[in-house]
This record gives sequence, structure tokens and C-alpha cells, in this order.
Amino acid sequence: MKKWIAAVAALAMLFVLTACGKATFEEYTFENQLFEQNNYNVYDSDLTIDAVKEDAYGDSVYRLNHMNAENAEIYMDVYMYFGEKGVSVFLAVHDSAVFYVPERDVYANSSIEFFLAASDKSKLDSKTLQFRVSCDGTCQYYVGVKSQNAWLKSWFHGMSAVKVNGTMNTTDCEGFDVELFVPWEQLGLESAPQELFIYPAMNHVSDESLTLNRIRTAPPDIIMAEPSSWLKVKAEGGMIYNEGDTFGSAAGFRTWWGFDLSGDNAEGGYSVDNTRTKDQYAYFKDVYADCFYAETKVHYTEMGYDAAPKFGIHIKTGDNVLFWCLKGNVKYQAVIAQRDITNSSWDWTDAKVINVLSASEEFGCFKEGGTTTLAVYKDGNEMYFMIDGRVICAQTEGENPYGTTPILRDMEGSAAVGLLCMGSETQWSDYSVAVGEEARALFDQIIQG
Repeated sequence: MKKWIAAVAALAMLFVLTACGKATFEEYTFENQLFEQNNYNVYDSDLTIDAVKEDAYGDSVYRLNHMNAENAEIYMDVYMYFGEKGVSVFLAVHDSAVFYVPERDVYANSSIEFFLAASDKSKLDSKTLQFRVSCDGTCQYYVGVKSQNAWLKSWFHGMSAVKVNGTMNTTDCEGFDVELFVPWEQLGLESAPQELFIYPAMNHVSDESLTLNRIRTAPPDIIMAEPSSWLKVKAEGGMIYNEGDTFGSAAGFRTWWGFDLSGDNAEGGYSVDNTRTKDQYAYFKDVYADCFYAETKVHYTEMGYDAAPKFGIHIKTGDNVLFWCLKGNVKYQAVIAQRDITNSSWDWTDAKVINVLSASEEFGCFKEGGTTTLAVYKDGNEMYFMIDGRVICAQTEGENPYGTTPILRDMEGSAAVGLLCMGSETQWSDYSVAVGEEARALFDQIIQG
């Protein structure tokens, strides 16, 4: 036992001496090049990573406006270069206030966040990567953790450089530039792909206070832990959006990549599949209106990660989101739910649960080859929720003949509308949307029988 302790002590002493530079071993040396990040700038990046934009980047692939406001004075342009050895990213932040305080974490200073993943990723794993870089050059590395659906502060092969354009810790600056590099193998790729998932974000800070006062901006409708919600960029430049004839983008909201829109056309019979069991959003293309009627047939195919899967029609106006859905585990119930007032989570506690059928029955969508038709009519703050052509619930300003009224926060104003799946795989068909007077006429026909 004493010999074992002595051996351990001797090894420990050698480690301390080596770390302090007081011992060398000429007969055997080891250099941990994985941790020598600066070496990447010498021998493995396609471009020089020095926060100076080269012509190879071409045009910006995406502009992220502060708080997603049009024509914002604060914004970040994203440039990308798909090289032979890896992907280089140049981020040009335009902001007159650039502040850094060492006592604050990276994200609490003027900083950027940039996420990358292969375009076939449906879950986080060690090949989903995140940079956090502050204006002073401090860089943190994070990788995805599949089992926890979260991000872990870690390390991966990559590098960064930062250049401040002006004087830091003033409000009289022009902004700062960040350049990043990641070799393809760190993303699980053998060579340059045709496309990548990306997720850019920036943190605006206006002073040197130690109180957290950052304003974080990311693209609308994007989830940090869900790669299929991220942006997709092409190798030759520009963005790719998930678009069909009926579903696509509306008012800045994008259909997520978990929806297969290959059948959303005449040749495909206008049918859509949700191929991933995590939360997935689709939007009726170019629809953003105060009055609309949306309808779809749905067939439930598989339960996913959630013990209480849900699927149906969602309406989004600003930070107010409403969900008219069926439950995969209680096959006779329908639910109306909203996001909470801070839009941080779904408020299932105050959701309206309706027993549409008896407990011994189930909707047609749960039967082999069967479907159920869901529909929503919105006109200002009046809302009608329908199943198989029958109004089940309504929010009206006058007398409500439908027996049950949900308690909904104000939904007046223009809104986007589309499909939402939570923890389920589903098939959608015979869908349509009408707006304005066409929607009013269509709903009048339904009411009149």
C-alpha cells in the first residue's frame, strides 16, 4: 500500500514540475495539438481567421435585425464560406454601443452566439456546435447533449477572432466583427456539404452595469434545442426555406424542416407529413390576416417522445400563440391552449379541455385509414373552433350559442395560422385557408348548415 501511495505521489510531483516548466523529457515529448486552437489558423483553415472579411465570403446570407424590427439601426450580417477543410463564418455586428466587463459572462456582454449543425440533424448531439464570443475576444464552446436535450459547455476543434470597430465601452462605436472556423469533421461531415443548419443570435448591452440587462435577438420562431427549427444556408450562398404550394413562410415565420412538404402540390395530391416527433410548426403560406378560415384533415400515425402528444391548428399573433388540438393519449378530447403571458412556455393549467365524444369513443383520425377535420375561424377577437364541420367551442363578443367559452387573451389583430405537432407523427390532407370576405362567406355557409 505504501509503495502504491509513493508511486502516485511521484507521478503527481512529475506532473506539477512539468506544468511549472521545471522538468523536460527529451526522449519523449507529447504536444496536445487538439487544444492548441491557434494552430488551426496556421495549417487547417481555408481562410485566415483574423476578423477581416475576405472577398471569398461574397454577399451576406442573412441579416438579423435587433429585436427583429425592420430597418433597425442595430443589426448583424452573416457571411459564410464553405471551404475544402471546413466552414468559415464572418459576423458583422453594427451597434454603436459595445461594452465588455470581465465580471460578466460572455452572453451578458456585447456578444454573438452562433450554432451550426449538419442539415439532416433532428436532435442535439456532440456534432451540434455552439460558439459564444464576446466583443473582447473571449470565446466559449458548447456541444449538444442528446440525452438531456440541452447544451454543455465543452470544447471542439474550432477557432475565433474579434475586431472592435471603434472604442469599446462607449456608445460611440461602429460595432464589432467576429470570424469563426469549424472543420467539417467536427460537424460529422467528411467533406463540404451543399447546405448547413445555422442559428445566429446577438446580445446588445448598453452599459457597464453588473446587472444583467442584455437584449438577446434571434430569428423569429427558432428553438435552441431543435435543429429542425434553424435556418438552412446553401453552400453557394443564400438561404433555403421549407416551401410547398400551400405551406411555407408567413410574416417572418418559417415552416420547420420536420414537415415534409414534397407532397404539397398537385402532383403530390396536396398532402403533408410531419416526419419528426418533436414540436414542429408549419404555416399557411403568405397568410397574415385578422380574418381567416383554416381547415385540414389529419391522420395520427405515431406517438413520439411525449406521453401526451397533441396535434392541430395554431394561430400566432405577436407573442400570443393559440393551439386548437386533439390529444393522442385521450382520444375523445379536444384542447384550446395558449402560451403564457411571457411566451416562455405553454399554459396547460388554464387550457380549455373539452370532452367532445364519450370516453368510450375516439376520433376518426386514430382509426386505420381514418381522418378528423379540424377548423378555426377568426374574425378580430371572435374565434370559432370546429371538428368535422361542427362548432365545438367559441369566443364571441355577443351571445354564445355554443355552450362553452374559452378564456383567451386578446387575439385581435393580424395573425399567422398553420399546423402544429407535439410529440406525434401525423399526416395532413384536404387543407385550405381563406381570408377576409371569402372567409366570412365560407363560415356563414357552415353556420347555416
